[in-house]
Formats: sequence, structure tokens, C-alpha cells
Amino acid sequence: MFGWTANMERLAVSNAHSKTHDSQKDFYLNQKKTLEINPRHPLIKELLNRVETDKNDETAKKMAQVLFETATLRSGYMLKDTVGFAERIETMMRQTLGISLDEKADEEPDLEESAETTGENAEDFSAEDENEDEHHDEL
Repeated sequence: MFGWTANMERLAVSNAHSKTHDSQKDFYLNQKKTLEINPRHPLIKELLNRVETDKNDETAKKMAQVLFETATLRSGYMLKDTVGFAERIETMMRQTLGISLDEKADEEPDLEESAETTGENAEDFSAEDENEDEHHDEL
């Protein structure tokens, strides 16, 4: 027996009129999914090579997990751990671009500091905003 598509699962879960404990719905929602892998794909070949060389290769484990999660998303299913997925993608991007994993984002300057550097006053902004509001009210 086959399970539901990703779209059918989303509809079944979000249906506000459904019964709380529907055994048929639970049966279909808990069906195992099938992940088909192309053994001739270069990513799969490299993952296999890494695992055969070192069964504890952390990079291979992380790449396999990202591969599974992207396949899940491509199929239309939802991820259970979206935060973890985003962190893994950010780590991959940082490594690819040569950015340290520990490097933090620059702090945003305060409004007062940015006004001082441009030579403008925060009060000038509020006066301009009031004038613009009056102009728009006339339309």
C-alpha cells in the first residue's frame, strides 16, 4: 500500500474539521517514505568513498543528512528540524566561502550614531516625516 503525497499530508494535518484520533489518517501519515539514490551521481560516489575510507567521517555524515533533508524538501514534505537544517546550510556556505565558523555579524549602528556621521539630526527626520504625512493627508 502507498502513502500520501506531501500535499495530501499537509492537507490532512491542517484540516480543522478532522477528528482528533482518526486511525485511517494516522495510518497514512505514518507510512514510511522511500528515498531513491542514484549510485552513479558524483555526490553519492564521493560520500561512498568517504565512508569506505573512514566510517566516522563527520563531513560525510553531515553531507548525507543535508542530502536527505534537501530531498525531503524537494518532494514537498516538511522538515521537523528547520533550525538544524538552516545551521547546516550556513556552515556549508561559510566553509565554501572561507568564512570562519566563529565570525559574528557586525553590530548595527545606533540611529543617533549614524545621524552624527551623516551630519543630520534625528529631529530633522521626524519633522520631515510630519510634513510628508500632512502632504499625503491632503490627497
